Amino acid sequence: MMTTRRWLLVTVTTLALLVIAGRAVAGVYAEWAWYAAMRALPVYESKLAHELLLRGGAALGGFLLSFANLYAVRRSIVSLVLPRRLGNIDFGEEVPGRRLTGLVVIIAIVIASVLALSQDDWAGLALARSGVPFGERDPYQDRDLGFYVYSLPFERSLYLCSVFALLLVGAVVVFLYALTPSLRWERGRLHASTYVRRHVAVLGGVMLLVIGWSYRLESMTLLARGSGPLGAFTAFDDGILVPLLTGLSVVAYVTAPAVIWAGWYGHRRLLFGVFSALVLGGPVARLVLPLMDHWSTIAAARTARERPYVSTRTQFTRRAYGVDQIVDADSAGPPGMTRADLARGAASWDPPALLKSAELAHRDQSAIAIAWVPTEAGLTAVVALHPSAGAGPAISSTLDAVNAGAPGRASPSSAEPLGGNDRDLPAILVEPNAPAYAVVADSGDVLSAPSFASLGERLAHAWHLQNPRLLAMELPEPRPRIMLHRDVRERIHAIVPFFTTGPTLQSVLLDDALYWVAELFVTSDEYPLARGQLFSGAYRQYVRHAATAVVQAHTGRVLILADPQPDPVTRSWMRRFPGLFVTPDLLPAGFAALLPPAVDWGAAQAGAIARAGFPGAVLPSDRGAAAAEPLLELHELATRPYASRGTLGPLSATVGIVEAEERMIGAVTVRGGAQPRVEWRRVGSALSWHRLLDSLSTGPRRASAPGARRLSERKGEVAVLPTDGGIAFVQSWYSWPGDGQPSLSSVVLLEGAASRVGGTLSEALGFPSTSLELGGTAWRAGAAALYQQMSAAMKRGDWRAFGAAYAALGRLLRSTP
Repeated sequence: MMTTRRWLLVTVTTLALLVIAGRAVAGVYAEWAWYAAMRALPVYESKLAHELLLRGGAALGGFLLSFANLYAVRRSIVSLVLPRRLGNIDFGEEVPGRRLTGLVVIIAIVIASVLALSQDDWAGLALARSGVPFGERDPYQDRDLGFYVYSLPFERSLYLCSVFALLLVGAVVVFLYALTPSLRWERGRLHASTYVRRHVAVLGGVMLLVIGWSYRLESMTLLARGSGPLGAFTAFDDGILVPLLTGLSVVAYVTAPAVIWAGWYGHRRLLFGVFSALVLGGPVARLVLPLMDHWSTIAAARTARERPYVSTRTQFTRRAYGVDQIVDADSAGPPGMTRADLARGAASWDPPALLKSAELAHRDQSAIAIAWVPTEAGLTAVVALHPSAGAGPAISSTLDAVNAGAPGRASPSSAEPLGGNDRDLPAILVEPNAPAYAVVADSGDVLSAPSFASLGERLAHAWHLQNPRLLAMELPEPRPRIMLHRDVRERIHAIVPFFTTGPTLQSVLLDDALYWVAELFVTSDEYPLARGQLFSGAYRQYVRHAATAVVQAHTGRVLILADPQPDPVTRSWMRRFPGLFVTPDLLPAGFAALLPPAVDWGAAQAGAIARAGFPGAVLPSDRGAAAAEPLLELHELATRPYASRGTLGPLSATVGIVEAEERMIGAVTVRGGAQPRVEWRRVGSALSWHRLLDSLSTGPRRASAPGARRLSERKGEVAVLPTDGGIAFVQSWYSWPGDGQPSLSSVVLLEGAASRVGGTLSEALGFPSTSLELGGTAWRAGAAALYQQMSAAMKRGDWRAFGAAYAALGRLLRSTP
């Protein structure tokens, strides 16, 4: 008969299980509703199916392993008597055997649940099952490269799960035996019964099988992480270490039954010797044998021996980063920018200075994005701003990125195709670092968000988000919806969790709508024989551009535009989710032409060239590394694109490649637009990067009084620009007092050995100033356009638009001398 305490325990346990199960069901519904609203249900269905398969397999395996071992412990217990007290009488009560068996089942279920929750790499399982073969094989183990990218990582995750399960079950078994007289510490020695010894021997044999598995994995991992410098696969690895690890693996498999036999019959010395030799053999060999090989071989012999391995590594590094797809601009002949193109297509301003200028012109707004638009008036920067506090409509401010007003301030653009300087934007619901969710009204029925109208929908989302206040809140009308995954990167990752999102987030403004643009990549740290590099916060052996993600900042709609030359991994996902990827013709009209350059892809390929050289070029030093002058003082984003054909697109960006010896060897240019591509240009003669920086720094000093240096002086990033005469370098200098208004002090242009300084880049190039001077054509056009906007707004009674145009006209007037 159950006591009150037991009834209370059962009730509380049942309620807790119901709450957990209810939240799980609510979570499944909430995620299903979100993926349905995003038109990406196949991704969620595949994720759910593979997670059930992965976690179900881990739970089943964990339960069988733990139940078998715990039941063995249970069989060793003849009876368990617990002390009880009734009044003043102490007596012992024997625990029924069925209760002990039930306890074994409960512990096994707990261990199985822990193992199941630790498995979440559903994408790895999907790739291991149906990844498209690479069609290339490594020259040493003769495996398709897809094995290292698909199967090896998944096999490693299974191995780690097995190790964790064995260690957890072993610890529980030893702990339970220690509670009984079968395993005890007595007189300085550990005493174990025959039953316990045999049980531990079986566990030791199983562990030896797992150790053999680890040696097998390690022998295959050597191709990606060898014993040479920076993880290079060497002749020593090929001739000695791989055969040794393979042999240790086979020996571990063969001797596992012998270990069980030795432990079963009490041959402890044999058991300890074999187990220790196999456990320590691999680590000791990897530590000692390379040192012995290094000491026993002269440097010249090692160099000659390693030469074919270095050549192989170079070729695989180029393949891993798609270097062979880069256009050789020196031989293919894509034209560089003319001086006129530079004057109108390259910005004199850095993004942080323009963002700050826009914020100071709109005191109650915060700048969140900057988009670059080539226009007839020159390169234009369109800054998106939204209220600093609370909700409200966003606006865009159009600034001239080429010229400067007085005194060196950023001035509004007079580009008529953009339709004025300040324009209203729909509310920005998806942005970087946005709160996790928000309940909003979908008056236009355009939001990609689940409905939040009925009681059931509200209950499910409130339960899933653990926020009961969502049930009592007053709903916004009409068509209330809950916008989930509002952070841009989080939203993209939820749609394509199998891709790596690049670190740079760019923007496009089209038809009064803000779009976020992020580059997506296939990455792997198991790709063989390639030299890795740091990419997106992790060390990668393989980086290939997979797609471009376009996120509408208001509606939250995500479009995935696949790369024109997808790699095998991308093709695997395109075959599994054909409806997830779109073609350029499905993008908004005119959007493809404004696509920004894939700067992260260019940086990754530049790093590969610095490490493995460009095909047909002299290899750089093995210590070479990609480098570009970062904009540390102004902003975290060191990206200043330019219009490669002056007033026309496409937008492009260039990164210089500098060796460790500080010699610049070339530059990689990334073209955006409807036909993206990457180009490579060599530097004709040796160019010292530090001397180049010194030349750019001394230019402003020559323009100012000797020795003058203001505390408010700041420098921008070094822009690398390909020209028809080679490569030019541009750096802007600012007078920027604290958190105040930045003013453009000077722009330094370095072409070859010649350094020129001007108030803007066009002035440094020798062109007359095109700033908005009083009475100038550009100024008059801008003022006339704003006046027409004010007149039209007044006629239709749109006082908000009238006020915006009036404020823009005031800023235009203040920008003149």
